Amino acid sequence: MSLTFQAEPLTDAWPELVAMHYQHWQENESWRGPFEPLLERYLVHERLGGFVLFTARDGEKLVGSLGVFLTPSRHTQQLIASEDYLYLLPEYRRGRNAMKLIATAERCCWDRGAVEIEVTAISDRIGALLRSLDYEPVAVQYSKKRKMNDNAAAA
Repeated sequence: MSLTFQAEPLTDAWPELVAMHYQHWQENESWRGPFEPLLERYLVHERLGGFVLFTARDGEKLVGSLGVFLTPSRHTQQLIASEDYLYLLPEYRRGRNAMKLIATAERCCWDRGAVEIEVTAISDRIGALLRSLDYEPVAVQYSKKRKMNDNAAAA
């Protein structure tokens, strides 16, 4: 098995990407609510140079992806690359596959002028991988979901 890693237009990968990311959603993010990605929303950012899709393929088969938003910091105006999703199919989570996918994205982000890359570690395993690639933990993210029966939130 020899995977290829590259940037790829969203429209080329969308049907496969949605199917694969449903797996990612079920595995990691279903607590957020229903899975309803909109291609049009991503395409607007891609056309403006603000979103890049990186893929891992085994032949023609999509086996992994990393989506990155490129946005100037509202505070420093420097370009920041922020990971939207990072996923490899379970059977491809071995060897250096994740490292190669991340390295492909890093090279492109640096080439586009990013001064920082932000990646969310949803597990200790991902955190360990990122630390091995010289990423540093800089914050702990918290989230609070609105309770739909909370009248105070609606007032």
